[in-house]
Amino acid sequence: MSQFSGNTPKDELARLLPVAIFWSVFAYFLARYLLVQLVGLHIQIAGDSARAFWAFFIDPEHPARMVTVGYAELLIGLLCFEHLRRRGVEDCVLQAGRFGMLSIYLAAFATLVVPEIVFRSVIMFLDLIGREVPRLTTDENAGYFPPNQLLGLFISAVIIAPVVEEFLFRGFLMTSMQARGWPSWLIVILSSAAFTILHVGYTGFGLMFIFMLGCMFGALRLWSGGLILPVAAHAAFNMKTFLFSYFNAYG
Repeated sequence: MSQFSGNTPKDELARLLPVAIFWSVFAYFLARYLLVQLVGLHIQIAGDSARAFWAFFIDPEHPARMVTVGYAELLIGLLCFEHLRRRGVEDCVLQAGRFGMLSIYLAAFATLVVPEIVFRSVIMFLDLIGREVPRLTTDENAGYFPPNQLLGLFISAVIIAPVVEEFLFRGFLMTSMQARGWPSWLIVILSSAAFTILHVGYTGFGLMFIFMLGCMFGALRLWSGGLILPVAAHAAFNMKTFLFSYFNAYG
């Protein structure tokens, strides 16, 4: 039986598509903008004491810098879930889907291997035609975190981000598009584009790989009918990023 066996949840989710776009794409940027304004106002009023209070936000090397990003994302996810709960459609969005240990391992493995193969192939092709390989990020130090931020990075990137982002993009956003009867290929492309927008700090070349990851997560969501496999794949990819930072710090 379809998760939309009743008309009311499907119609409600279809109406909530603009809300899904807000929570998945714009909520984080709005929250960050408001926080920047608040911090700036506080510093104007209180000076050094305000800088000390907000050090975790304004100091890029503060030990709590990364974990605060994760907590902000977690808060957005919780507020979005509460909105869905009040509308009575949270169960339609939070579907586990079909999965087993083998499918989880395969999804995680594919997410680790396929982007790497594509990336290496692109590098080989560019080298073959004599073109310089573009940077993935706008900051040459991106991916390098001081040792005192690694725990926060693990909590934010490996635990919080996969759950919250898959809930927002492959859960709420994709389910709302499905409720409107849009074709699957369009749903995957649009949700992946929205997912890509969230990732600031990447070059156009890097954003292409983020988009590819989003398409892989979206395909897993459609195939399994739920969020377990996309979350597992997302966590596996972010775990690779964390290990890269860990070995840069301690290797």
